[in-house]
Amino acid sequence: MIRACALMAVYNEADVVREAVTKLIAHGIDVHLIDNASTDGTAAQVADLVGRGVMDIETVRFEEEGREVYDWTALLRLKEQRSRELGYDWYLHVDADEIRLPPWPGASLREGLDRVDSAGYQLVNFRLYNFRLTADLPTGTEDFEQAMPLFSASERFNQRQVKAWRAHPQADLATLGGHHVRAPGARVFPTRFIH
Repeated sequence: MIRACALMAVYNEADVVREAVTKLIAHGIDVHLIDNASTDGTAAQVADLVGRGVMDIETVRFEEEGREVYDWTALLRLKEQRSRELGYDWYLHVDADEIRLPPWPGASLREGLDRVDSAGYQLVNFRLYNFRLTADLPTGTEDFEQAMPLFSASERFNQRQVKAWRAHPQADLATLGGHHVRAPGARVFPTRFIH
């Protein structure tokens, strides 16, 4: 069975980070959390899971001309770097407000990636479903997946969501803004996973 790690960058997502992280862990996926200097205690929400699915919590800050900035490209480059250093077979680029699933009912995400790996593919494209907040969403809900039953299909420009890749020394996540990881010679599995 392959080993897989989700590379999750977060900023002020204390309300959803624990659910996102525990769902990945339940699917056999370890998590490397990159906290972009959150001020709401985001990292503290999962600190007790370090060594139990959360492999590390890394805090980063980016500065430009002496002031702190949000640098999406730098975060993506950092994820590329970690994917070359951490020693996993597979990596996933994820956000704290996302849930990832395999296309096979009853299979875990790690089992799904293992099937892709066994079939000789190195990239996974996801079918994006946008679940929308509604006025009747209960506040303080423990399960955001169950609380949002309404979704819409993804926009045409969001059709490519290649966000899982077999470890590769030239994996490129930043060039296409995190929407499509590229790696020389890598092939995309023909069945899309669920995002």
